Amino acid sequence: MFGSFYWKIILSFLAFFLLTVILSGGIKGYFKSLLVAIKRLLTTREYFFYFLGILILLFFDILELKGESSFPSSYLYSYFIAKIEAPFIMKLQSFHPAWLVFLFSYVYVFLFPVLFVAVLYYGLIYDKKNLIAGLFYIYLINYLVAMPFYVNLPVYESWSVYPGIKLLLEKYYPQFNAQYRVFSGINNNFPSLHTALSVSFFYLAYKLQEKRLMGVLGISSVLIIISTVYLGIHWIIDIIAGIFLGIGVVYFYTYQLEERKVLYNFYKKLAFGFLAVVFFLGGLVNGGAHAEKYYAYLKRQVSYYEFHEKATNKLKNLYKFFKTELEEFSGKF
Repeated sequence: MFGSFYWKIILSFLAFFLLTVILSGGIKGYFKSLLVAIKRLLTTREYFFYFLGILILLFFDILELKGESSFPSSYLYSYFIAKIEAPFIMKLQSFHPAWLVFLFSYVYVFLFPVLFVAVLYYGLIYDKKNLIAGLFYIYLINYLVAMPFYVNLPVYESWSVYPGIKLLLEKYYPQFNAQYRVFSGINNNFPSLHTALSVSFFYLAYKLQEKRLMGVLGISSVLIIISTVYLGIHWIIDIIAGIFLGIGVVYFYTYQLEERKVLYNFYKKLAFGFLAVVFFLGGLVNGGAHAEKYYAYLKRQVSYYEFHEKATNKLKNLYKFFKTELEEFSGKF
């Protein structure tokens, strides 16, 4: 059903229409408000450049996904997580009436992408500069923080790791892996950007005291977070990391507003400092002359069906291996 082009248009428009009608206070004067939002976006230079900046960030996200085949990958982290979380997710999925699967599938595929547009619409019709600027910084910092993890610490979607977990989304969107993967990645799981972004939107509305926006985003965020686990996509640890990331990004953004400091310089230092640390550690593990030996070792060590007997010994061996690698690396300098 969701794979049809016309159904995608209809269901996307429906999600946008419902959210924006609620945010504008009802159907009366709705189309006039919509025209006001479009006019402000096109005629206010600052709003337009923030919007353009978000589109550029999303474009770079797609480029990163196209280059994923050249990145190092390992199921190691996913297997550790599955050992702990898989029984709970399987139990959660045991209750799967058609209406519930449809609801969460709709929330994941259509409500989440439209959420950003709805918040932008609200900011435009009420001329909320801090809210619109916040959207840009939310996307910028969330992606800057998440991308190094996707490259250096790949965690695979739960359905692809554990045979007992189903990708329930396929019931209504059988072409999901062929079509949606243009904008997503099967190993881009930790932290959950669905969670981080939706929590960021809600927390930003809370910090700016936008009560109507808070109500809409609060309900939407809860549904989005539950859907990512229930449908067999994210692990709970991805959700926890996404919540902390979303809250942290907005906290620092609003702190800068309150302290009247320069946003650009602060975020530039934060982003480059974080990237330097993560990519250094990632290069230490995945890069250079150690890469081939590292992945050969992981293949020998990791066997999913042996976890019950050998998990403790494997962790000890991994610790010894990394310690030896670090000592070799340090000895060269």
